[in-house]
Amino acid sequence: MEKINILIVDDIEDNLFALRYLLEENFESINILEATSVKEALLSIMKNDVDLILSDIQMPEVDGFEFVEYLQKVEETKDIPVILITGIYNNETYQKKAYSCSKEVVDFISKPIDEDLLCSKLNVL
Repeated sequence: MEKINILIVDDIEDNLFALRYLLEENFESINILEATSVKEALLSIMKNDVDLILSDIQMPEVDGFEFVEYLQKVEETKDIPVILITGIYNNETYQKKAYSCSKEVVDFISKPIDEDLLCSKLNVL
């Protein structure tokens, strides 16, 4: 079975570590790529075939919403599914904004991340 490339984007190293640990503990056939900024994420996408992006929303310079909007404008990245993760923007208004900014936003998850819920959603994908 071929490994799935998952790109995690978060400007906080501890969040990257926690999400990486959660994924590695629950899935065998994955390869995890990490980026601490949208710029790093784009470089990683250019160098790797990315199957799924887990991106924080609140980041300096370019937020998760802007990142998804940019991905939609590029032919090579417009079909990569994205799950947006937030610790602040967890009300209905931001959920609607997340789902409306791209057809590739497949989910919206609030922190603290419920491990069982995230794993169930990833299994569906």
